[in-house]
Amino acid sequence: MNLERLKETGTACPILTRYAMQLNDAFGFADRQRLKPAIPLLVGTPMDIETENARIRFLRFRYVTAIYPLLLEHVGLAAMAAKFSAFRNTKQSMAAASQFTLANRATIYAADATANDNAYEYANAYSYANAYADAYADAYAYAYAYADANAYAHADMVLRKKLASVCLETLRMALEVKQLKQ
Repeated sequence: MNLERLKETGTACPILTRYAMQLNDAFGFADRQRLKPAIPLLVGTPMDIETENARIRFLRFRYVTAIYPLLLEHVGLAAMAAKFSAFRNTKQSMAAASQFTLANRATIYAADATANDNAYEYANAYSYANAYADAYADAYAYAYAYADANAYAHADMVLRKKLASVCLETLRMALEVKQLKQ
């Protein structure tokens, strides 16, 4: 079974299917091979609205606390990355992440401009993380998948391997999400 077939048949959670499809489209060949074993696990995943919303929140949370810190470490902001990693999966904590991001945006942009020839790449990743934290409860449902894929697409090979591992771990963890308690 492939991801397109899962989407067509509607036999898997659309949130997880879309996330896996975005990763598949962004990943290089080797990382796509690592994604393949997860595809059959998507079949028959719960698709009720509460579970889908819980998965959306979880995927956003993982972007803010797992993916984004990798990008921050990459541009030399290890202490800030540690702060993002410490946020929790609650509306209050994600609101605090948003405030922290806004308060430190100049530092983030400056480190990015220093570390990269093309500051746009990580500034774009920053904007995704900021949007998730700001609109934690009602952001566009599929935005998180694009953010993870975008971060991967613009990373160097070492960072790509780390991002791919975290994205795959996130997908496996999201399969276990039923309904998060706030």
